[in-house]
Amino acid sequence: MKVEVKNNGGLKKTLIVEVSQEAVKEQKKKVYTEVGKELKVPGFRPGQAPQDVLERHHGRLLREEFLKKALPLFYEEALKESGLEVVSLPQFSEIEFKGDNLKFQAELEVKPQIKLEEKDYKGIKIKVPKLEITEEEINKAIDSIKDNLKKLLKYPLEDEAIARWMGCKDLGQLKEVITTELKLYKLRQRKRDIENQVVEVLK
Repeated sequence: MKVEVKNNGGLKKTLIVEVSQEAVKEQKKKVYTEVGKELKVPGFRPGQAPQDVLERHHGRLLREEFLKKALPLFYEEALKESGLEVVSLPQFSEIEFKGDNLKFQAELEVKPQIKLEEKDYKGIKIKVPKLEITEEEINKAIDSIKDNLKKLLKYPLEDEAIARWMGCKDLGQLKEVITTELKLYKLRQRKRDIENQVVEVLK
């Protein structure tokens, strides 16, 4: 696997990933074998059709299932290789999947590295904003993911399918992940606000 990290300014990064053909073949075999058990192909019993025959009859479905299962897997591997500490769900783009070749990009946000010594801020009075996550914010985030996937796949997905695409077992777990991400985002915002207040006092 080849992994390149592109800096987009601030805490935003883009992982540019090229997966080895061996890894793609291995994952395709697993996914196609699993999905093929439920697919009907003329002249074959369920689960007995060769991979190339399955692709001819159910190419679009197999592609969707492969990407849904493989992208999160390969993304996690690329993340470990890059050593980045992320605080957001990835936004996949530039997916190139043909034969046994797979390339993709993942936009993300990394954990900020900020150091302050106690003597710099001890005794300073600050205002701490209230941290609250609303259902409207969660649904807005899901709608954003839905729109991005629709542009990527050229067709819409149901909420449960979107959850599985993002590596979650169901919509409930996706909402939990989004809630955590929103909390982290607001915590970062609050931290920046507090730091700005400290800076203003220390000027």
